[in-house]
Amino acid sequence: MPLLGDRLRAERERLGLSQQELADLCGVTMRSQRNYEKGERQPDAAYLAAMAAARIDMLYVVTGQRSAS
Repeated sequence: MPLLGDRLRAERERLGLSQQELADLCGVTMRSQRNYEKGERQPDAAYLAAMAAARIDMLYVVTGQRSAS
């Protein structure tokens, strides 16, 4: 099963967003975004909440299972 960072990157790419665009949507720096995707840091709850508002499939990012929608 892909790691959280890999799933995060896959969702960002699925939506056609750059790292900078997703970072801006979620209120973090591009460096933080890159570190999340590389697995060097774990995102906090505020970042995850912002991701959910940005149409990210949070079930997939957190568990590796796609949502039914």
